[in-house]
Amino acid sequence: MLLQLLLPITLQSRGEMRSVGKGFPVNFVRQDITAIDFTVPHLYRFSSPWENPTELLWFGLIIDFTTFYFCALFLLYLLGWRGREGNGGGTA
Repeated sequence: MLLQLLLPITLQSRGEMRSVGKGFPVNFVRQDITAIDFTVPHLYRFSSPWENPTELLWFGLIIDFTTFYFCALFLLYLLGWRGREGNGGGTA
């Protein structure tokens, strides 16, 4: 889930640099990169939180984590993983 921070985003205007959101399906990190002079369009990658004002959006982080958790559970279910109640050879 945190690998999403490494994916680049193309910014088309200087106004978009004021609030750059990262995360999928909901942004959970927001950075303001207006202090750095970039030409537009600009291919942006997450930069140091010490250099640019960074905000962690807790609600977005919870939504993203929950989405990935349930997608992983669904994928494991489709692949036949059943947990403890699988093909165990116990006696009744």
